[in-house]
Amino acid sequence: MSSPQVQTIQNTGIDPDVFRDIGDILSAVTHIAGRCEADLAAAAAKHDLVAAQAAVLVTLLRGGPTRMSALSHSLECDAGNLSGMIDRLEEAGHVTRSTSATDRRVRVLSLTTAGRRIATKVERRLNESRLLAALTTLDPAERDAFGRTLKKVLAASDPR
Repeated sequence: MSSPQVQTIQNTGIDPDVFRDIGDILSAVTHIAGRCEADLAAAAAKHDLVAAQAAVLVTLLRGGPTRMSALSHSLECDAGNLSGMIDRLEEAGHVTRSTSATDRRVRVLSLTTAGRRIATKVERRLNESRLLAALTTLDPAERDAFGRTLKKVLAASDPR
């Protein structure tokens, strides 16, 4: 009788060596994501924010005023959870909500001066991370290939 792992591999029709390679890749991606999350959490904590709140501020800094629905999609965050997070950021004076000039049903988020200041500091700290430093050791062709590959995998795995 074969092990559950061998049966799983056999049931997929994937060559065991390829299956192992994919496992190694997924492990590395998981570690990279964990480091990104840890870097964001550390930067956020300096400003009494959680990582998700800091992600909202940095996303608004990079993209400018943004519709709630677009922000929810960009952050892959449930609209209900995002709304509560925005409530807290608004109460803290970091963001404002306004009505779209073209569609009054649509809410647009913008950074306040205080929110922009914090987002800039968070982004600066993220730019000083070990992970970013490691990525800068890749030559331009490697960075391009890495980025294209990650985007291809993300697109292929997107349930939308």
